[in-house]
Amino acid sequence: SMKRARRIKANPPWRRLHQTWQRLLGHERYKSNQVSFLEFVHQRYKQVRFPSVAEARRVEGILRSTAGSGLFPILVHRLESTLWVRFVAGTNVNATDPLHLDAVYKFFATLYAQRPRQLALTETDVPDRLRVHIETLAEVGQLADARARRLLELGSELEPESMWFGLEYVDSLQKNLILADTGVVGIDIEAAWDDQLLGQGLAKARLRWLHQPTGEILDRLIDLGAPDLREQYPYAELMFLALYSIQSLFRGKPGRVPPEAFNALLAQYDR
Repeated sequence: SMKRARRIKANPPWRRLHQTWQRLLGHERYKSNQVSFLEFVHQRYKQVRFPSVAEARRVEGILRSTAGSGLFPILVHRLESTLWVRFVAGTNVNATDPLHLDAVYKFFATLYAQRPRQLALTETDVPDRLRVHIETLAEVGQLADARARRLLELGSELEPESMWFGLEYVDSLQKNLILADTGVVGIDIEAAWDDQLLGQGLAKARLRWLHQPTGEILDRLIDLGAPDLREQYPYAELMFLALYSIQSLFRGKPGRVPPEAFNALLAQYDR
């Protein structure tokens, strides 16, 4: 007879307790997906329940369209707002292991080569969004006015005439990248987004853990078949830092982006 699956919650008890406590204190958690694991005798599956059917469909669409790429876990089924994917066995990527780094570069190159399209800057609202984010950071006191003005100027200086948009992995933390037999897999499926300014996911990895020289990484990605992001990467990095700062601010975690991150970016150009 068929064995019933064992259900395991994704978060340990202390983490669930912490989340409950945060909710009681009025700190809203915006990551409202519920993750658990289903364990059968020979295989484990990850179950992700999204806050809406639309969001589950969005992620399903990306997983189906990239099915042969090895970028993300294999989708098994969607029922309304819940997705089931195969559990990915492997190890977290190690930032000091050259073989792991090669696999990470291959992941980003494969991701960015999925469906890139080039748009003229004037066809996008990216500059407007960047301006609003920087102005907001100044309004709330996260950025000094002079610093905000300089970042707005830098944004204009760095604007490329055209930019690559495509599939991006927006939460490229080490814990969300698993080195499996097939290469690096992005296990945080809801972090896959279409029609993004390319380079932002790479910028997050570089802010948090991937400290190789930018030029080296971008050249490597080109060798591996990705579009040439050398011209737009500094702009994408500024866009990412401003967006991540805004997200962190409104989620009640303003310390996520250290002021040094903006300083380091400015230091490259204000010599």
